[in-house]
Amino acid sequence: MIDVIGQILGLGGAALAILSFQMKNNKHLYIAQGFSGLLFAANYLILGAYTAALMNLINLFRGFFMAGGERFRGKLFMIIVEVMYFSALLFTFDGVLSVLITLVQMFATVIFWMNNGKLIRLSQLCISSPIWLVNNIAAGTIGGIVTEVVNIISILISFIRYGFDGFEKAK
Repeated sequence: MIDVIGQILGLGGAALAILSFQMKNNKHLYIAQGFSGLLFAANYLILGAYTAALMNLINLFRGFFMAGGERFRGKLFMIIVEVMYFSALLFTFDGVLSVLITLVQMFATVIFWMNNGKLIRLSQLCISSPIWLVNNIAAGTIGGIVTEVVNIISILISFIRYGFDGFEKAK
């Protein structure tokens, strides 16, 4: 029964993650991804994928920092988040996938701090989603697998809807 609950939480995280890329406003994207991270953290924890769980819990904080506006846009906050990701890896290292998803999260954080909707979506499409898809298959999370497949499709749709340069900067 606990595995079913874990999968349901993962599907809830999937719904938020997928919807986030349809938001034109970056602030809303960051908030939706933060809450998605919370649900996925519980999903991965239940499935025993501890690095992924901590990466997603940190995503919650990253999402709120990013949505917090200019007062949280300084390099200090980015460095804090990066240190959190690296520390999580040190405590949960479980092979190559642990390292890869940590590097992806650290890279994505730098991209998020640039506050460029086009780069956020392109990096997710070309780097983050493919690596997380491999991790999710290994972890056995249905919601995670669905998220990355649909994220790729959703990002492509957002480019069709808004063009490559039609994304609003967070305020």
